[in-house]
Amino acid sequence: MKEVDIEDEKNWDEPEYDMPSSINRLKDLITNGSRVAFYPSSGTTVEAFDFSRLPLDYIICSDFNIEEKQLGKIITFKGDNNLCLRVIIESGIKLDAIFAIQDGAIEGGNHEYVNSIGFLGKALPALNNAFVLVSNMSDYFSFERGPIKHVRCKGLRAYRQATYSTYDTNVNNYDIKCFKINDNTSHTIHVSENKTINILRKSIWQDQNKLDGIFKGTKDRNTGKKRESLKKYWPIDYMEDILFDIFDLTLEASILPLLEFANNKKLVNIGLVPFMAGRYREHGYSRIVKKGYQQFVEDFKNWDKLYPKQINLYHFDKGDFKELYLL
Repeated sequence: MKEVDIEDEKNWDEPEYDMPSSINRLKDLITNGSRVAFYPSSGTTVEAFDFSRLPLDYIICSDFNIEEKQLGKIITFKGDNNLCLRVIIESGIKLDAIFAIQDGAIEGGNHEYVNSIGFLGKALPALNNAFVLVSNMSDYFSFERGPIKHVRCKGLRAYRQATYSTYDTNVNNYDIKCFKINDNTSHTIHVSENKTINILRKSIWQDQNKLDGIFKGTKDRNTGKKRESLKKYWPIDYMEDILFDIFDLTLEASILPLLEFANNKKLVNIGLVPFMAGRYREHGYSRIVKKGYQQFVEDFKNWDKLYPKQINLYHFDKGDFKELYLL
């Protein structure tokens, strides 16, 4: 089997960003108990937005080219959406809503759809148990594939009495829904007396303070193309010696280098996000996928070094890790 390539955080240039100042700025501007929304990739024309009738106290708008200021309910953040999310989470702010409007994933320079299941995974630790999603991108709507459920809630009509964009002003065509964080599905495989594999349907970022190592793949599960490292957007000083990149954890890759890396770092409890999925499941290679997972468990069972002792596999899609659920 091909070896997995793990990139140490020292090989990356840390972003020059004053994280503490941004956290303190939000804490100073947003009082405890405030109702807050996050508008990633908002664009710079915030003066054109009308949020006066929304049942919210503040809307945080992030964009690479925006000037940081406060304009009524609007608080602007200059930077990447992922970086803004880190600031929101570290500030202890809980979000009542997310606006996914013209997010610039194709022409605006943003590298992901903000109403995608992947972005939900990053945002989940910042969301209240019940939250509203306002989106004008129904073709890419995928939050509902995650561990949330669509629920009825009061006050949704007010969200149609706002101006979110200078491009798509017909709010009646928007998807405006209320969701509740729902699924706590889990499964434990006792590999040996002191080693376990836990499968958890939740966001890995909800457990970031419990994990000694977070291993995030940078290869797209479906296309196989390399994606950018999160380290480019998430300052290392807030996840020092925790966040690592895996460039090729697939069916063809052995996890032994991953285990060796964790042992050298003395990482007891590590977390991974979905792998061995995507194109394999789509093409019906269920036998190959099952064999790959069996090898994963067998390699960990035969691992005779001290670390790691626990591997946590986090997923959103119900189909992820289904072969492991059956073991």
